[in-house]
Amino acid sequence: AAETGQVVTFSVCLLNRYEGGRESLGWHADREEMEPALGAPRSSPIASISLGAVRRLGVRLKSDPQQPLPPLQLGHGSLCVMENAFQLLYHHSLLPEDGLPNSCVHAAAATGVRVNLTFR
Repeated sequence: AAETGQVVTFSVCLLNRYEGGRESLGWHADREEMEPALGAPRSSPIASISLGAVRRLGVRLKSDPQQPLPPLQLGHGSLCVMENAFQLLYHHSLLPEDGLPNSCVHAAAATGVRVNLTFR
């Protein structure tokens, strides 16, 4: 991926639209792919681009689900890349906002709409 200089080719793009801060996505991990010959995670990151409203991404260790890490703020135009090993160790969630103000000045953000493009 970006830090290793490895070229990644994505074959699928998923689009999710969230109408407001109360729409969220529960705790989960995406595909956990293993390279059978190596017994190690494949190098197949998931890349996500956020458009519109600012939202928070929750992250917690699978081994300690009661202690989430501080959430990451996903602003308009932000890119979040999760290496495959991330899926083996962590759960993540798009957290509900419960009326927290958004700081983004774009039109979509003013209405609380967020679009997420996920590349696999």
